[in-house]
Amino acid sequence: MCFFIGASIGVHAQQDGNGINGVYTFLHATVSAVDNQTGAPVYSQEITDSTQLVTEEFFFPIPIAVFQTVEISNGQIISCTLLNNGKQYVIEDNRLLGSMKEEENNDGDGLPADEFENDYVLNPMEVSASGNRIFITVGGYIYGSSAFPTQTLRGKYTVTMQKR
Repeated sequence: MCFFIGASIGVHAQQDGNGINGVYTFLHATVSAVDNQTGAPVYSQEITDSTQLVTEEFFFPIPIAVFQTVEISNGQIISCTLLNNGKQYVIEDNRLLGSMKEEENNDGDGLPADEFENDYVLNPMEVSASGNRIFITVGGYIYGSSAFPTQTLRGKYTVTMQKR
């Protein structure tokens, strides 16, 4: 199973981030999975830059938007720039509402449509903080992967960001 970084459709709220405010910048992200029955680690892979998003294979059951920067108000992400494509987005009701900059929209220019526009709903996430860092975690997914055919996996994705 190939891990495609994007966004998925479903309605979920950001949780546990009350009182967190400010602009945060990407430091690194970790994609990991454990054996669902034993809890033993199966794999862990770190993402440190945008090149990895298109050149490496990840084993995760859902696509995820990778934040380069986020602006948070009262624990809710209100805008972001994606590491995937460098574009800025407004977030409302946990949905990416399209590019903040009109010139970034591709309408009628012959280029592929922006995969993160058209009301993409962000995956369920938990936002927590420690000092000047935040941790955005998406996880608890139980799934199978052809790369690990004898195991049922429980995966999570965590991005670590630092306050500007």
